[in-house]
Amino acid sequence: MFYSIYTFLVEEAFFYVFSFFCIAIIFRLAYFTLHSLQNDPIVLKFFNLKYALRSLINWTIPFKARNMRLNPITFFVSYLFHICIILVPIFYSGHIFILEEYIDLPFEPPMLPDILSDVLTFLALVSGIFLLLRRIIYPPARYVSSSKDFGLLLLVLIPFLTGFLAVRGIGGDFLLFLHVLSAELLLLILPFTRIMHMFLGLFSRSYTGSEFGAIRHAKDW
Repeated sequence: MFYSIYTFLVEEAFFYVFSFFCIAIIFRLAYFTLHSLQNDPIVLKFFNLKYALRSLINWTIPFKARNMRLNPITFFVSYLFHICIILVPIFYSGHIFILEEYIDLPFEPPMLPDILSDVLTFLALVSGIFLLLRRIIYPPARYVSSSKDFGLLLLVLIPFLTGFLAVRGIGGDFLLFLHVLSAELLLLILPFTRIMHMFLGLFSRSYTGSEFGAIRHAKDW
């Protein structure tokens, strides 16, 4: 019974969930772009690829921006958290092996060594808990946080916690089931939550970089 449900989640359900995820992301990006052009056409007028890329690159470099240096601990933990939650799901060997069972990939996908995946997963959990506690303890962060924000952060952490334990044989089939189910649930709701900042942030940062570089002739970091 369990394996039939697990197989459904890994095969059919994942295909539909991932397809929905991609379509929803494309739709949200298209809607955001069209809405911005209709209501704020000056965005396109002042867009400058050179300064947009300059801003994106400089904001990607650790501690390059002034705000990063003003809050070094929070920035470092947040930076680490984002790197871990992106690298592990995409490049974990177990995920790639499952994918190769159902898809004949025309190339050899890069994989993280298992020990590195374990370390990054652990760091994702530790940094995620730090950010969660910061929202609870630090008044300015708590003021702008809602129950949805706390719930969303917990939902992000659940696949990492369950996966970390399941790999070690802890929790048996239940944790494995919860791992897959929570990950697919996260993919379903991600396009409609604040996690979309991972995509929309590229647009806002590009515009800010264009404005500061081409119009104000100043740095935005």
